[in-house]
Amino acid sequence: MATVLLVDDEDISRGYFRVFLERKGGHRVIDAASAEAALTCYQRSPTDVVVMDLRMPGMNGLEATRALLNYDEQAQVIILSAEEDTAWAEAAQRAGAKNYVSKLQAMQRLLPAISELVSKL
Repeated sequence: MATVLLVDDEDISRGYFRVFLERKGGHRVIDAASAEAALTCYQRSPTDVVVMDLRMPGMNGLEATRALLNYDEQAQVIILSAEEDTAWAEAAQRAGAKNYVSKLQAMQRLLPAISELVSKL
């Protein structure tokens, strides 16, 4: 079981993925409704993996990933996005994210992506 920080500005999406990660993955989930709140939360209590939405008001997921890695270069970030364009996945990788999972494929790809990162800790 990993501790996952789930970051998404949409309450419904955040709630859905929280239940999915807890029930299907058996993970302990801490959530944040903004990138700024996520950075504060992580600084107070680092987690094993951060699942970060790409598009959020204020600081977006790429900016938040860079800020998080500036604070802790060992942070394990997965970008979760509705965007299917491979350019976003490449941008996420350049920002330092370890993986990019589209929300359309999340049921198949998110838990394996988290497990892969946790296995390397």
